[in-house]
Amino acid sequence: MSNASLIGPHEGRELELMLSGDKPMAFFSCFADDADSIPDPAYVPYIKDGTLLMRELEITMPCATHLPPYRHVLLARPEEAWRLDDAFDILSNHEGDPRRHSDEGHVRMGRLLGYSEEAIAAFTDRCERLREKWANPEKRRAA
Repeated sequence: MSNASLIGPHEGRELELMLSGDKPMAFFSCFADDADSIPDPAYVPYIKDGTLLMRELEITMPCATHLPPYRHVLLARPEEAWRLDDAFDILSNHEGDPRRHSDEGHVRMGRLLGYSEEAIAAFTDRCERLREKWANPEKRRAA
C-alpha cells in the first residue's frame, strides 16, 4: 500500500466510521474566522443528542501572529471521551507553533484517531521529509 493511501483514507467518511464505532475520534481544524465550517452540520444532531462529544481549542500561532487563531475541534463517542483529553493535551503542549510538533505527538495523535501503526509511520515519514525540505532553502527551491 502506498504512503498516500495510508494517510487520510477516512476522509469524507469520518461520521459514518464514528457512528459505527470503527473510528474512535475525529479531529478537524480551521482558522477561527472560518469557525462555521467545522464541525460539518451533519455532526450537529449527534453532538446535541450526546452520541458524540465535542471539545474545541483555539490557539494563536506565535510564529504567525498576523493570522487569526487556529480552531481545533475534536469529536468522540462517550466511551472514548478519554481520547479527547489526551488529544487536547497534545494540542495544548505545542501551543499552535508547528515548529514544536514532534514525532511522539504525531504517533500519540495517530493512535488516538485509530490509525494503524503503518499509517502512523507513513505520516511521520512524510512529516520528516517536509521538515527537511523546509529546513533547507535549496530543497525548497527544487521542490
